[in-house]
Amino acid sequence: MTPDDLVAHFGLEPIPREGGRFRQTWAGPARPDGRPEGTAIVALLTAGPGDFSALHRLPADETWHHYLGDPLSMLLLAPDGTSSTPVLGPDVLGGQHVQLTVPAGTWMGARVADGGSWTLFGCTMAPGFTYEGYEHGDPAELAARYPDRAALVAELGRPRRGTGPPMSGRGLLHGQVALVTGAGGGIGRGIARRLAEEGAAVALHCRTSVASAQETAAAVRDAGGRAVVLKADLTDEDACHRLVAEAAERFGGRLTTLVNNAGVQPVQELAGMTAAEWRAVVDTNLTAVFACTQAAAALMRGQGGGSVTHVASVEARFPAPGHAHYGAAKAAVVMHARSAALEYGPWGVRVNTVSPGLIDRAGLEDAWPEGVRRWREASAVGRLGRPEDVGDACVFLASPLASWVTGHDLVVDGGATSRPTW
Repeated sequence: MTPDDLVAHFGLEPIPREGGRFRQTWAGPARPDGRPEGTAIVALLTAGPGDFSALHRLPADETWHHYLGDPLSMLLLAPDGTSSTPVLGPDVLGGQHVQLTVPAGTWMGARVADGGSWTLFGCTMAPGFTYEGYEHGDPAELAARYPDRAALVAELGRPRRGTGPPMSGRGLLHGQVALVTGAGGGIGRGIARRLAEEGAAVALHCRTSVASAQETAAAVRDAGGRAVVLKADLTDEDACHRLVAEAAERFGGRLTTLVNNAGVQPVQELAGMTAAEWRAVVDTNLTAVFACTQAAAALMRGQGGGSVTHVASVEARFPAPGHAHYGAAKAAVVMHARSAALEYGPWGVRVNTVSPGLIDRAGLEDAWPEGVRRWREASAVGRLGRPEDVGDACVFLASPLASWVTGHDLVVDGGATSRPTW
């Protein structure tokens, strides 16, 4: 029997980021939070270069089982600073384990024991495994925290990878947990990505753009970050409160940052607009901001404070034809932030707004060539905005750099609204 035989027999595939090969053999029914009741996998490691289970941790206990082949050497780094090096294998009387449970929150890594060739093993969890719960370890951070295990950490550490800045948890938002509403759209995706790149765990809300939000979350996780996707209709006040609670629950009961980005922007003449059409815009762009902020501020109050950022618009100050409902809602969002900053300040909760100008997106220039031309000419820097420009502003307002900034509207428009209009 060879590793190739086992790969073919079980249909094993590479394990993303962690290393090795696996196949999920069972998943229980879905729970209300979306996680399965339990999961089971079969996995294979060999003694080949780079073939090891990289240091990682999970939010629930995980039980490892030895099935076939050589012993498996493990490194466990506990939250209290202690560590151990158990061995999975058949020699139970010699101290090896055929079954070993790794407690939740413990950093774990494994490789085939010295002198061995391959190991077939399994892992079970209840509640079950999801990629959202996987946290990849940073070798430098873990070596510094567990100096007596630095050599083993170096052997079992796999640097995080990605095309953007490393999501290593060492950025401006290290240790933060963020919820971004409307994260299935272009601006929301840019905000979520930038928050994650600066070290925040991110909950991406969407209503209909599920595939887009999931793609962004996958990119965050592939780069070593933590992300989950949550669905909710924010025109429902109760759904807003449930969304905030679920976002916190998925990351250990904490929420430090809320970015109210969800919004709609239909074009309708004011003269023919119905009250229902008015309310549809106001409910999404304003009332949802009120409800989500109220829920988040109450949670943050019990955690020592936090940051809330509303994504408004330059149209809160400068009206545009066909956008009476949108402009009015965004102007109200700016005033809501100022009022919330005043009332929630004693709770340690800062509330600000970001007001973007025209942000580029696929097909925009084809659909509105004249408008794009005028915006480029108006911009002091000669270009449209990018989603990450808004994301950078949100990072700043959520970070310690803005600890004395609240009730402020940060305009991000390339200087376009600085132009005289006469």
